[in-house]
Amino acid sequence: MAVATPSEAAEAADPAPADEPVSVYERLRDAYARADARAAAELYAPDATWYDAGNQVHRGREAVAEHLRGFFATRGPVLYTVKRQVTGPEGALLAEWTSAWSEEGRRSTGLPGATSLQIGPEGISYHRDYQ
Repeated sequence: MAVATPSEAAEAADPAPADEPVSVYERLRDAYARADARAAAELYAPDATWYDAGNQVHRGREAVAEHLRGFFATRGPVLYTVKRQVTGPEGALLAEWTSAWSEEGRRSTGLPGATSLQIGPEGISYHRDYQ
C-alpha cells in the first residue's frame, strides 16, 4: 500500500492551486481525454465564467459540468496537443493547441485553437476557448 507524502496529500485536497496554472491545465486536459465532466468541472471555481469555442457562456461550476456532460456525450474523449503555452501573473495561462475527437463515427484531428485561463484560489475563475 502506497502512502502519500504530505505534499501529495495537499495537492490532492486542493483541486486548483493558484500558483500552478500549468498543473491545473494539464489536469483539465486529462479530464477531457477521459471524457470526465465531473473531474473537469471540479477544477473550476464555484462562480467561474467559461466562454466555449462557440462563444456560449457557462457561469458556475454546475453549468460547466452540465455543458461538459452533453459535450462528451456527443464527442467522447477530446485530446488536446499543446503547441505553445505561456503563463503570466496571477494564475494566467494561454495555450495554443490542436484537438482531436470523434463525432457521429467521424474522426476530427488537428483542429487548431487556443485557451485563455485565469486560475485563482478556488480554481479556474475565467476560461475562454477560441477555435
